[in-house]
Amino acid sequence: MRHQRGGVGRPDRLDEDRTGVPHTVSRLWCKGAVIPRDANGDPVRVGGEFLMYLSEGCNGVLHIGRSMDLVHWEFEAQQYLDLGPLDGHLHEVACAAALDDGRMVLDIFCRTGAGEPFAAQALYHRDNPFTQISLNKGGSLSWGGLLQDRATWLLAQGWDAPAGVRELYFPRSAQVDPG
Repeated sequence: MRHQRGGVGRPDRLDEDRTGVPHTVSRLWCKGAVIPRDANGDPVRVGGEFLMYLSEGCNGVLHIGRSMDLVHWEFEAQQYLDLGPLDGHLHEVACAAALDDGRMVLDIFCRTGAGEPFAAQALYHRDNPFTQISLNKGGSLSWGGLLQDRATWLLAQGWDAPAGVRELYFPRSAQVDPG
């Protein structure tokens, strides 16, 4: 079932013109959502439209959003992640990076069946954004997104700074092969 939202509503009014995830989808809450972005941080179209991967919430059912303009969204239940091989449960999608070669990476925060937290990454092809190609433990957990700068992937984060210290780190990947 598709649920539609659109327009720029006033935050003090709960009406059908308000943007956001409708109650019929969120069931009162949705942990977070990400839109796939390219190496410059710009949103990318997938199959001619923008996608939004919704995280934990929505009454335990994975959902996505679809939009032509990044303002008006339609939401629907869509299985897009299988964490079974890692004994995992989705907690939050941190970011979605669209690579130049047509692949996409979802960087995700999960918990094992025993409640242990871990990062993981799921790989997709942009032409088939709901069927993972591979799934691996480890990830950046870059809620701000992954960007490319001077042929390396970069992320800004500060969640692992020492207690009481306000520092932001910019870890980089190894050099990206330009060819």
